[in-house]
Amino acid sequence: MPCAPLARLDQSLAWPALRHSLLGFTHLALPGTPANGRRQMIAAENVSRYSIATLSRKRRSLVRKALSYLQIRPIERLDDLLNDGYGVYVSWHQRNGWGRDRSGRAAYSAWITRAYSQPRRLSIGVYRGDRLVAFSLTLAVGNVVEPSFLASHTDALDFLPNDALFHAILCISRQTSGIDSVDFGPVAAKPTLNEFKLHYATLKSIPSYTWVNPLLRPLFARWTRHRYPWLHLPGATESPKALATESLDSVS
Repeated sequence: MPCAPLARLDQSLAWPALRHSLLGFTHLALPGTPANGRRQMIAAENVSRYSIATLSRKRRSLVRKALSYLQIRPIERLDDLLNDGYGVYVSWHQRNGWGRDRSGRAAYSAWITRAYSQPRRLSIGVYRGDRLVAFSLTLAVGNVVEPSFLASHTDALDFLPNDALFHAILCISRQTSGIDSVDFGPVAAKPTLNEFKLHYATLKSIPSYTWVNPLLRPLFARWTRHRYPWLHLPGATESPKALATESLDSVS
């Protein structure tokens, strides 16, 4: 993946160094350039127009309820992530089983310390009183905001922390100069996760180019099917010529 997930590139000019792409690579395709699939993504565009009023009546009610229970603010102390945040992460991973398992205290501490210390990243916390019950590691690349990691504690789900986080991310993006989109990631293998995101964003089907090392493809087929199900959707084998002539704007 390129540093900017929504970057649209010409495959003939964007082939990465082999040492950085032993497994393969994927990126969105510029109109008129080769493509061999479609990236199924969930993204919010024109975030300068976002407000709670743009949500459905039911979702507005849930957001207001979440804000009455919880407080959202930047995480100013690493200790919040090392202590309460560890419980949030373990609970989230047990519930979802997604991604690398960092449930060991040492592995989690090393990862979260490194992530928190990175520049140009905003760590957003959802608090119930003084207790951190959910958090997001959010970064901006170019004109796009990406929540690179988001987790909530199972015991706090009745307080709707995920609604609070998504609303906060969109509001912060709206108020940040130069930001026009929020990338909530590719379509997931878990339908309920997609359904939740679609309350705040829309599904985008965008021509893309993907190359997987043919020597390693059999070993990683199951892994990619689980983590990137959109690579295996109908249409992923359409001819590059057919996809390259289609405007990105026409498939939103």
